[in-house]
Amino acid sequence: MTLKTWLKFVEIQSLVASALPLILGNLYAANTYHHMNAVPAIVFVIVAFALQMGVNVWNNLQDFKSATSDEWKNGVNNIVGSGGITPAKVGRR
Repeated sequence: MTLKTWLKFVEIQSLVASALPLILGNLYAANTYHHMNAVPAIVFVIVAFALQMGVNVWNNLQDFKSATSDEWKNGVNNIVGSGGITPAKVGRR
């Protein structure tokens, strides 16, 4: 799987929407309490991004499995079919 395919598979563009609340929350906490622990904040960001990517992968796989037509399964809007990603390949990585 190429990097470009993987980025489409985990829907990296949706992480921007996840990052904004994290950044705003950290800025609010730092401004309000005048103190912020960097290590827990960084760990929280990593966990939040990992969860977001995991949900996106699960969603893409379920969309592929529940597709009723081969046209949609292998179309440009479905990265699993168009990228040559198999559910077994995802489980191994």
